[in-house]
Amino acid sequence: MSATALWFLVSRSVRNRVLRQARRVRSPRYAVALLAGLAYIVLLLGNPRDRPGFAGFPTAVVELMVAGGVLLVVIWSWVYAHDRRALTFRTAEVTFLFPAPISRRTLIHYKLLRAQLLILLNTAIWTLLLDAGRVGLPITMRAVAVWCALSTLQLHRLGATLVRTSLGEHGWYGLRRSAVAASVLLVAMALVVGAIVQAWPLAATVSRIEDIGPVVRDIALLPLPTVVLAPFRALMAPLYAPDPAAWWSAIGLALALLFLHYLWVIRSEAAFEEAAADASFARIRELADRQTGGAARAGGYSPPLSGLRPSGRPEVAFVWKNVTMVLRRRRAVVLAFAFGVCFLGALAVRETAPRLATTVGTLLMMWSGLLVAVGPQWARNDLRSDLARLDLLRSYPLDGGAVVRAESAGSAFIITLAQMAMITVGVTALWRDPEWAISDPDRLPLLAAGVLLLPFINYIGLMLFNGAAILFPAWVTPGGTRGGVDTLGQNLLTAVAYTIALLIVLLVPTVLAAIVWNAFEDSGAWAVFAGAVAASATLALEAWLLSLWLGGVFERIDPPTAGIESTA
Repeated sequence: MSATALWFLVSRSVRNRVLRQARRVRSPRYAVALLAGLAYIVLLLGNPRDRPGFAGFPTAVVELMVAGGVLLVVIWSWVYAHDRRALTFRTAEVTFLFPAPISRRTLIHYKLLRAQLLILLNTAIWTLLLDAGRVGLPITMRAVAVWCALSTLQLHRLGATLVRTSLGEHGWYGLRRSAVAASVLLVAMALVVGAIVQAWPLAATVSRIEDIGPVVRDIALLPLPTVVLAPFRALMAPLYAPDPAAWWSAIGLALALLFLHYLWVIRSEAAFEEAAADASFARIRELADRQTGGAARAGGYSPPLSGLRPSGRPEVAFVWKNVTMVLRRRRAVVLAFAFGVCFLGALAVRETAPRLATTVGTLLMMWSGLLVAVGPQWARNDLRSDLARLDLLRSYPLDGGAVVRAESAGSAFIITLAQMAMITVGVTALWRDPEWAISDPDRLPLLAAGVLLLPFINYIGLMLFNGAAILFPAWVTPGGTRGGVDTLGQNLLTAVAYTIALLIVLLVPTVLAAIVWNAFEDSGAWAVFAGAVAASATLALEAWLLSLWLGGVFERIDPPTAGIESTA
């Protein structure tokens, strides 16, 4: 009877969600975003791929690279990530289901069934994208392969979270209680480390993109990498099967992996109950704090990097809050450790594998520049998250321009910090590269020019995004982004509008930088630094003027008529 009731609850939830999404399309902004997202998907599907591989690589190499990527995802789920969404119950579910005469195993099945709703949606999207232009395998078989891979990864993340929670709650007692899982984990760690050591000499020979394919094939033939990649290759094999016969041969092992993960999670009833209760009650407290405007409780959260003094400029509180939401102490320690490992790795690679150092360093420098475009979409701890608390923002002793400047500064700091880390590691890897077409005396002014410009470009970029949130508040989803085709379309429209606006804003600083550079051309590379100083000063002035205008708009926003969504 309980299973029937839970199935009714899931089915009605799906029905209500579909109806709610259908009603949203009647709004012009959602209709436009939905059309843009559909147009993008149709464009992707209408671009047939005649080659068997991806980006010029053979299918066998692509399969190995994808298996390696899945391995990295699994490692990340054990090292840091928590699949809290799969454990969290809503307030009503905690109130009515926890005390109900329902077994914990039934509750696990209920949560797994709810997780399948998102997995099925992702399966449909990825199947359409991966099946465009392909021949030899029916779309239904490819869909089953995608569903099997996504479901297995979801179960693995959930199982890793349960083991981590048990260890965190019970310490060494939890380790003894999960002796089998701990033993398997230790053996897997040893195999991964051994595989990296064994594959390193071959990986060090990569100097061009054309070298990646042969090197990947050679690494996959080594003993330890073969053992480590075997389960991941088995999981992805049905997706890259060339014909139905090969698919039937591969799908059995993939389904066996899925079934083993299912048994692992189902047999973790006690750990699931503890973790689900902790995550659910933490979520209830968070929602209660949001609705009452109270301070967030410290339980379950890592402490901030530094405390906030009770007195000082109010703008600092905004910046502190936005930075703390992204960079708390535990995460900062993990990221600092990762940066140290990458920095030492860059030093080692520079000495032992200079060609690989060139490739890695060049990619890091390119990614640091790419963050100028994609960083504002990622760092959203600003007015895009806080507009739902507009009344609270206006109660602070700040004018609108100061609020806009402070809200933009926190996200700009996070993006700039990521860029500085990439540049540091990239320059370390490239410093002794003879093919790097920059002479030693010129490196310092050119690097200084880039380091000086990036924070100002990031800041003006975040100012544009926060300005869009103020000018078009109905387009903003406070607290984060939704999933769906309309969100994809909205992100595309936002990216196009942001690129155009950023180019316009950068026009005057670029012209002034060119004039200054021409005036100091005889100074060599220092002329570039002088131009960067002029551009940075101009960007700072533009950001100030823009904040004054946006501050006036901010003070005139009327939430009931602006269409701002609530997070309650």
